[in-house]
Amino acid sequence: MAGRMEVDAGKPTLSLICPRCGKWFASAMQTDPKTFATVRLKGIPERCGTCARVSRFDKDDYLFR
Repeated sequence: MAGRMEVDAGKPTLSLICPRCGKWFASAMQTDPKTFATVRLKGIPERCGTCARVSRFDKDDYLFR
């Protein structure tokens, strides 16, 4: 399906919760937890795969699932 990200079931997926619909979705930015720990993020726009809302997220909003 166009616009949907494929994720590897064996690896943790960097994910967010949509503030509009409350559903989990995979971040457009995928990396491993060790690398993610070294980056600085603030106000990164991401689009929910369920409701298509674009929201800004800070590093604390991202979780590996």
